Amino acid sequence: IALNELNGSGSFVTMVVVAAIALVSVARLERYPFLRDASFYFVAQAGVFAITYDGAIALWESLALLGYYFCYVGFVVVVQVYRRRVAAATAPGTAEALLA
Repeated sequence: IALNELNGSGSFVTMVVVAAIALVSVARLERYPFLRDASFYFVAQAGVFAITYDGAIALWESLALLGYYFCYVGFVVVVQVYRRRVAAATAPGTAEALLA
């Protein structure tokens, strides 16, 4: 029951709440972060279902989920650093500062 509650609430927030906010808000949602987060979430959910299918969770399975989380955090950090560097390099007047 607990896993179904987590899956249902996570899916509800990912799809319904974000869609409702997008419809009634004047804020503009960026496509890339939403797709990134939703994709990582659904892959994690598939992993949780695969792990719990046999009714037992082994230590290596829980460590795999923890490793998947750290991969997600690392991916977010690397992409943010890359996007900031590209933005800084393409901003007017910064090419000279980067070469100096």
